[in-house]
Formats: sequence, C-alpha cells, structure tokens
Amino acid sequence: MNELKPCPFCGGEADVMDNSNEQVSYRAFGYGTRGYPTWYRCYCKNCGSVGATARIEKDCQNNTTYERWAKEQAIDMWNRRSK
Repeated sequence: MNELKPCPFCGGEADVMDNSNEQVSYRAFGYGTRGYPTWYRCYCKNCGSVGATARIEKDCQNNTTYERWAKEQAIDMWNRRSK
C-alpha cells in the first residue's frame, strides 16, 4: 500500500477514515446493519482538509468486495493532489 503524503495545504499528517461507525444500512453489501465501511477517504489531522471519496464496490456475481482496492484508491487520490 502507498504511504500517505503530507497535506498539500498545511503540510500536516494525513490519515485514512471510513464510515464503519455510521449507523446506516449495509444490506446492499450483504453485511447486515453496521460495522463494515462502504467508503474511504483521506484527511489532514491538522487542518481537516478532506480528499476524494473512494466507494467500496461489490461484485454480486462473484460475491467479492473490493475494500482494499478502495482504500488504496483513496490514498492514490490524496497523493495526487499533494505537493
């Protein structure tokens, strides 16, 4: 997995967040009601700047969820906008 670059605005440390703590329905993903993320995005711990959202896709034919791919995609999108 790629390492997160510093924030392009303030140079602060970046991190990855997901929505696994939100109380939303995950029935479309076949998981039940909570505890599994449906998206990832990166943010700056210092200034709060937020990167683009990478949604987790599910292939219903193969019953495969592309969670790792979505996390890597969020990191790649953040790193592209860094200095």
